[in-house]
Order: sequence, then C-alpha cells, then structure tokens
Amino acid sequence: MPSAAPALARAGSRPSPGARPRWSEQKHVCYHCPLYTEHQEYKFRYFNWLSFPITATVVALVFHLFDSGYSFAAQHVGKVLNSSAAVPDATTAAQHSPFEWIVLGILTLLLWSYIVSLIDKVFLKWKL
Repeated sequence: MPSAAPALARAGSRPSPGARPRWSEQKHVCYHCPLYTEHQEYKFRYFNWLSFPITATVVALVFHLFDSGYSFAAQHVGKVLNSSAAVPDATTAAQHSPFEWIVLGILTLLLWSYIVSLIDKVFLKWKL
C-alpha cells in the first residue's frame, strides 16, 4: 500500500522533518527574505558593468545600418532643401555634419539606459 505522506505534503500539510519543500512553496519565502534581496543586489552590482560592453557591441554591430540610414535621410532632406532653394548645397552639408555623431551619442545613451534597466529587472524584479 502506498504511503500517504507525499500526498499530504503536496496538499499543504507540513512535510516530514527531513523532506525539502518544493521550490514553488519555498520561493515565496526566499523572495521576501532580506538576505535573498541583498544577494540579488550584489549580483546586480557584479553584473552591472556588463551594460557598457553590451552597448558598445550593439552600437558597433548596428553602426553601418545607422550610417547608411542617416545618409539616406540626409540626401532626401538635402534634395527637399535644394529644391526650395533655401540652402545651397544642403545635401553635402547634412551628410558631413557633426549632427550625425550627436544623434548616435544620444541613441547610445538611450540604449545604455535600457540595458542597465534590463539588468536591474533581471536581478531585482524578476529575481533570477
């Protein structure tokens, strides 16, 4: 005859003294423990530095796409400005301006902040 102890343990009664609780029951206790939260904060501090190399890698991989997209947009904006005769030779001025680097810098900072917040969510909110 099978023992009723495992069924009782699953039903919500106390497990036997040597048995470990299931993770689904234990994680609620662990997630609210101050030591567990402090451990998650240490992991966040330990892995937070990864946000900069990840951002630099993504920017390096996507730079060609960004540069070609910016050149395409600058050409079309330059054609519109040249057709209205408001600015002479606006196409080359738009393509070779430092504005491209300013836009790239702003987008890089935005990407970096999103990666830092993702690392924050992984360790402090999702508690992985």
